[in-house]
Amino acid sequence: MTDSAEPAADAQWRDRVVRTLAQSVTMLVDLAPQASSASFGALRAVWTGLPVPSFNTAIAVDQLTAADADDLAAAVAWLAGRGLPHSVQLTDGRDDDAVPAVLACGLVADEELPGMLLDLDPTAVTSAGTAGALEIRAVEDDHSRAEHCAVLSSGFGMPPEWPAALLADVVPPPAGLALLTGYVGAEPVAVAAANVVGDTVAVFNVATLPEHRRRGYGAAMTSAAVRYGAARGCTAAVLQASDAAHAGYRRLGFRDVARSRVYICG
Repeated sequence: MTDSAEPAADAQWRDRVVRTLAQSVTMLVDLAPQASSASFGALRAVWTGLPVPSFNTAIAVDQLTAADADDLAAAVAWLAGRGLPHSVQLTDGRDDDAVPAVLACGLVADEELPGMLLDLDPTAVTSAGTAGALEIRAVEDDHSRAEHCAVLSSGFGMPPEWPAALLADVVPPPAGLALLTGYVGAEPVAVAAANVVGDTVAVFNVATLPEHRRRGYGAAMTSAAVRYGAARGCTAAVLQASDAAHAGYRRLGFRDVARSRVYICG
């Protein structure tokens, strides 16, 4: 591969991650009865009605430049008009020219989120993705949805009404979406979700009950979500990683291909 081809290949992987995650988030928000979304040029804005900046956000799906300042301002105004904390996500190395416009809207730089990608082939998911004691089932009815939401709430330390509201209308799940719950005996202990967007599966909401951590359940749930996408013809899996989970995803074969900076209302 020539030097000139390398940046183009890197940009292709980066944009695949960002677009897949943005489309997946928008689809999930559009399922929630109290939530809404809107488009502003290359930005998709989503509002969940929950008081967390990252839950009410505008994501740059395609490259932003200084010329997109009006779209950025409109997206921020749309979010701000709903009276809850909100944010904008820009991709490093792609949207840098739009940063002054975001700062001019009164937002401030906050956390960075690595976007990771896994090429799907028979050897992509290592043996770290198995946990023999865990039985993984998909949400299919209101009872299994409630169990999934309870683990999601405890695993992320959020009020139980938040996941219940966001996932109120996912029974039955739409085509391409799987909410997965891992059980030890009859007890639900871990969760993950998978959403197929074209030829890519987005993996998200991987969480384990605090008292059941460090047993490989997170890796097992991630691998189950990846396999869900592979079985539906996906050629890659993508996710956004927290600092705590980053090393674990690398052990499963995910690699860093994008990095988003979150700008929050000050």
